[in-house]
Amino acid sequence: MFFNSLLSPYTRLHNLPQFLATLKSFTAQEGLILLTDLAHNILSWTHHWVLEGSPFADFGAQRMVDELMCIPGRVEIMGDKLQKVALLETHPYADSMRLILGQLLNFFDIP
Repeated sequence: MFFNSLLSPYTRLHNLPQFLATLKSFTAQEGLILLTDLAHNILSWTHHWVLEGSPFADFGAQRMVDELMCIPGRVEIMGDKLQKVALLETHPYADSMRLILGQLLNFFDIP
């Protein structure tokens, strides 16, 4: 769940009930649940489509979040176009993820 890394640590899946209890609004709780469902569905879709045949093919959703979605990096966007995705070179998964991201961007005709 990509957005998990953007929110506080309380939103991790194993702490989600505790985090939901701190939300005062039912609408906020419902919105967060919908986001977690959407994120899980996206992870499930990308896992079989993007990671198949890679060193990460046996990663589950939680491991993808914990180890792949948190690789430090930088995204450059000019206007409404993606210009560059740079991953921290010293991260142990950076080289493999760079190849996977390249294939994904090529599939969508993003140079």
